[in-house]
Amino acid sequence: MPDRLEPMLATSGDMPADQSAYAFEFKWDGVRAMCFHTRSNTTFQSRNLLDITLRYPEITGIGPALGRRQAILDGEIIALDPRGRPSFSLLQTRAQANAVLPGSRRARVPVIYMVFDVLFLDGRWTTSLPFTARHEMLQELLGGHQSGPWRVSTAYPGEGTALIDAARLVGLEGIMAKRLESHYAPGRRTGDWLKIKLRRGQEFVVAGYTVGDKSFKGTLGALLLGYYERPARRRTSPPRLVYAGSVGSGFTIEQRAEILRALAPLGLDASPFDEPVPKRGAVFVEPRLVAEIEFAEWTHENILRQPSFKGFRLDKAPHQVVREPDSHA
Repeated sequence: MPDRLEPMLATSGDMPADQSAYAFEFKWDGVRAMCFHTRSNTTFQSRNLLDITLRYPEITGIGPALGRRQAILDGEIIALDPRGRPSFSLLQTRAQANAVLPGSRRARVPVIYMVFDVLFLDGRWTTSLPFTARHEMLQELLGGHQSGPWRVSTAYPGEGTALIDAARLVGLEGIMAKRLESHYAPGRRTGDWLKIKLRRGQEFVVAGYTVGDKSFKGTLGALLLGYYERPARRRTSPPRLVYAGSVGSGFTIEQRAEILRALAPLGLDASPFDEPVPKRGAVFVEPRLVAEIEFAEWTHENILRQPSFKGFRLDKAPHQVVREPDSHA
């Protein structure tokens, strides 16, 4: 059994016209994680192939439920707010790259592993099976053992409209649509899985910042954001970093100070953006960090309107960040 595997990725889209051809699930606002279980060990891997087991040790409790089976599972690690809704910003307190958190802090921000696929089971790849068959296998494998910090994500065949209404009612991010006959394609982004969002949002590369003034004097003012794009007429040319605007809201006071300290060693003399940035006092940095941003819309000038910071994505490499299609439920 392999110990590394890239997950299948979804495409942003609209509600399918033929809902009967899809199963629908809530979109969990967390960190993608692959689970690798053998008879003697249970580990978790992030979307960019990093071992994240020590960050979330409690979810290794899924091991006893799997017993002596061998399995590779796909799912999402989430943290719930007081109203029982997934909160990506709350999960940030558990996402430090180098921290092994004490038990008291884990208890304050518990996490749950939402399992939604099985890719390998007892020496056999299941990726070539249709989604319906894989989900039935997952239910048989774990459906009767959901007393620990994991759950099997419920799939609702043909019920997209009802599920998006439910997601809207309770304030969730959106839903997923998965074609019933679709196979699992590791490392590929396909239209067989669709992200149908209620709130616009995506990841952006952080390539600069401004220092705050007035009440934020001496701390972070805003982050300068971008995404990668290949020149249309020169497909073999390296991708260019396109400026998407700046975000100055959504930060706590503590985050403003912490982010400024983290960015300081990454300073650059020249802008990494492809075109001039219309931002006075801009300080440019190496584009190493990826931030999750919510926003109202894209302006006609292709700049984010009313962006808000949600957190950093430790599970995505900067070069993977592109502009997503503008779909909205």
